[in-house]
Amino acid sequence: MKGRRVQIGLISMAILLSSIAAGCQKEPNPYSVSLIEDEAVLQEYTYQNGSQITGIGDPYVFVDNGKYYHTATKNGKKYELHVSEDLKNWELVGEIFASNPDGGWIHSDMWQPQILKGDDGKYYLYYCGKEKSGIIRIGVAVADEVQGPYLDVYKEPLFDLGYAVIDAHVFRDDDGQLYMYYSRDCSENKVNGKNTSQIYVVEMESMVKVKEKAEHRLLLTPEQEWEMQSGDWLWNEGPDILKHDGKYYLFYSANFYADSKYSIGYAVADSPIGPFVKYEGNPILSATNTMSGPGNNSFFHSIDGKDFFTAYHTHTIVILGGGDRKLTIDRAGFRKDGTFYINGPTDTMQPAAAGETPLSKLSGDFKVEASSTEDGRNPLSILDGEFSVHDGTEKYEWASASGDEEPYLTIDLGKEMEVTHLFVYGSSKADRKPENLKISFDDGGIIENIAFNERSADASILHFAPITTRYIKITATEMGDAKQFGLAEVGIYNVIKE
Repeated sequence: MKGRRVQIGLISMAILLSSIAAGCQKEPNPYSVSLIEDEAVLQEYTYQNGSQITGIGDPYVFVDNGKYYHTATKNGKKYELHVSEDLKNWELVGEIFASNPDGGWIHSDMWQPQILKGDDGKYYLYYCGKEKSGIIRIGVAVADEVQGPYLDVYKEPLFDLGYAVIDAHVFRDDDGQLYMYYSRDCSENKVNGKNTSQIYVVEMESMVKVKEKAEHRLLLTPEQEWEMQSGDWLWNEGPDILKHDGKYYLFYSANFYADSKYSIGYAVADSPIGPFVKYEGNPILSATNTMSGPGNNSFFHSIDGKDFFTAYHTHTIVILGGGDRKLTIDRAGFRKDGTFYINGPTDTMQPAAAGETPLSKLSGDFKVEASSTEDGRNPLSILDGEFSVHDGTEKYEWASASGDEEPYLTIDLGKEMEVTHLFVYGSSKADRKPENLKISFDDGGIIENIAFNERSADASILHFAPITTRYIKITATEMGDAKQFGLAEVGIYNVIKE
C-alpha cells in the first residue's frame, strides 16, 4: 500500500504542476490593429479596370516571352499590338496588320483577331474583313516575331463557303489536332425569318489550311431566352474554347455588341466538334449598374501560371454603349461541380496578377469552421476564388443559418503565417450583409467596425503591419437589417520581402 500511495502522490503532483503551468499561460492581450491607408501602396498591390485601353472591341490577350500582349478590333481598318508586364501599364507596340484597299483583298470591317504561336515558332494572325464585294471572310497572316510585320499567307480568304463568316478562333487539342471555330455572320444568314449569327467548327490540316473536304459543323444557334433580346437580329458569336477534365467548354457572346444586353455564355461537349449543350445558368457574364455590354472574351494565365483570367470588352461610357469599348480583365475558373465562373464585370480594385507585385496570396490546407451554416452551403466556399456578381451565383457563397444571432467564421491556416492584407467580399444579397464586422487574430489583434461595400465585387481591403497568426476569426457584431451573415470570398495575402 505504501508504494501505491507514493504513485498516487506523484500523479497528483504532476496534475498540480500541469495546472500551475496552464495558469501561467495567459491569453494574449487584445489590441487594436491599425489599418494602413496609403493609396499609392494600395494601387501598387491592385489593378482596376478603367481607361488603360479604350476604343477597341473583341480583345485577345496572350502571354509570350514573359510578357502580356493584347490585340483587338480597332476601327475596322487595322490591328494594333500592346505589351504589358503587369496587366496595368500597357505600351503600344504599333500597327501589326491593316486593310489595303489599293492592293489587298481586305477593305474594311476587320474584327476579332487572334494570334497563335505555332510549333514552328512563327506567329499566326487569324482575322476577318470585307472583300470588294462587301462580303466578310476569314484570313490568316504570319510573322516571325510577335510584333510583326504580319504578311497575308494567301492574299485571299482562308476558305470561301459563299456566305459571310467572322470571329475565327483556332484551338489545338491535346493530340495536336487543330480546329477553327467561327461565326456565320447574321448579315447573310436568315433562320426562321431572322438574321442570325451561328457558331461553326471545321478541322484544320495545318495552321494555314482547312482540312480538305472537312465538314463545317453547326454547333450553336440562338435559342436561350437571354439570347433573344435584339428583335429580328440574333447573335451567337465570338467563340473561344477551353478543355477541362476531358470536356470542351465553348464560350460565346449573344445579343448586339453595341447594346448593354451583350453578354457571355458557354456550352459543353465531350468532343471538340460537339454536340454542345448550353449551360442552363447562362449568361455567366452580363451588365451591372456600372458596367455595360461585356462580351467577346479570350482566356490566359498570369505569367507565373498561378492566376487564370479572361479578357473581354465593356462599353467605355455606360450610358452611350455603342462601338467605343474598353479592355476589361477579370479572374475566372472552374468550380468543383464542373461549372464555370467569371468574377466580373468589375471596375473596383482587385488583387494584382500573381507574380506582378510583392503581394502574394496565401494558400495551403486551410480549414474553416462556422457558428452555423445554411443547408446546402459550405464554409470553405469563402476560399474557392469566386465572389458573386450576378443573380444565381449567390448559391456558391457561405451563409449562416437563419436565427444565428452571433454568426462567425474561423479560418485555420494550419500553421502560423504572416498576414498583411485581407480582401473581404460580402454577399451579393443585401439581406446577408451585416452592418459591422470584427476580425480577430490569435495574437490578440482586433480590427473592428468593418463595413461591407455596397457592391459585392468591391472588396473591403484591409492593409496592416505584418501579423503572425494561425487563426483568423470573422464575426458579425451588428446585424442591422441583415437576416443572415453571408460571405462570398476572403483573400488572405502577405507582402513578400525582397
